[in-house]
Amino acid sequence: MCWQRSRTCSWHAAGCYAVRDWGNSVSAEGEICLRKAGLCLHKDEIRPIQSQKRYELFISSKLQLWGLFRASLPRGSLSAEVKAILRAVSHKLALLIAKNPRALDELEWRDIERTIAEVFDGLGFLTTLTPPSKDGGKDVVLECTVKGQRAEYLVEIKHWRAGNRVGGGALRSFLNVIAKESRQGGLFLSTYGYCDNAFEQLSTIDREKLRFGTEEKVVALCRTYEKALSGLWSPPKNLAEVLYEGTT
Repeated sequence: MCWQRSRTCSWHAAGCYAVRDWGNSVSAEGEICLRKAGLCLHKDEIRPIQSQKRYELFISSKLQLWGLFRASLPRGSLSAEVKAILRAVSHKLALLIAKNPRALDELEWRDIERTIAEVFDGLGFLTTLTPPSKDGGKDVVLECTVKGQRAEYLVEIKHWRAGNRVGGGALRSFLNVIAKESRQGGLFLSTYGYCDNAFEQLSTIDREKLRFGTEEKVVALCRTYEKALSGLWSPPKNLAEVLYEGTT
């Protein structure tokens, strides 16, 4: 059985590769081939985790992320190589932010969006980064399993280097997107905080549907990502807890 990197597998922790298999079980015979990652792992390097349809593949040798990304690319695919480079950079930025939060001051808004997408992917979410323009009012789409059911969440990120804070209008617009797309909830991240009256128009139901984070939440996510890559953190049964932990 073979898996492809695209939307089917992601990093789970340092020294291992996590594979999401939503429709099939792992063959008990022979080797497991990760064709696009250029790796062949024996069945003894596999163990089920969390559910019958998620497996962790242990890579015995220490692999560099860039080497893995390069090996996963179709030959002659310039677009895929550019994406792989950007993802490798996002990985490095996440670790830098975890070490020194002031790195945020040097980054543009798109850098932050890519980094947050990489972080959530590394924490176990199925992650989609939206285009830089005409994104439909959200920056990242997250999918995970909650109580045995697929759940989808939206993330909106505001990183204005001028130091502007987010007002109530932006929050209301994002709530409308969540409702229109019938998502389970959303997370609004503003690295420079919110206006004093930004939350005045929000009802209790609104506050349950949409949670808010600042620079501290971004840094906390990056530090959890770093721990996951070091094997010091494992995802909770309800992955949505990671999304809302430390928010208001």
